[in-house]
Amino acid sequence: NLRGLAPVTIVNADIDPLRDDGATLETALRSAGVRVERRNWEGSVHEFFSMADIVRDAREAQDWSFGRLRMALR
Repeated sequence: NLRGLAPVTIVNADIDPLRDDGATLETALRSAGVRVERRNWEGSVHEFFSMADIVRDAREAQDWSFGRLRMALR
């Protein structure tokens, strides 16, 4: 049961075996009435998020997700 969860942010990479799981989770959360925002970074691979020093999309994904976390903690 996903009802009542706090808002959720999902970061997906385009070339990732877990990408479809992110989409499935987004659908399930929305169906349960949970606020969710999901972004998929086209052309990025599974571990891109930890490569912000060298991958521009990773820096963008971090800025976006960390910004959402900062807003949630206000």
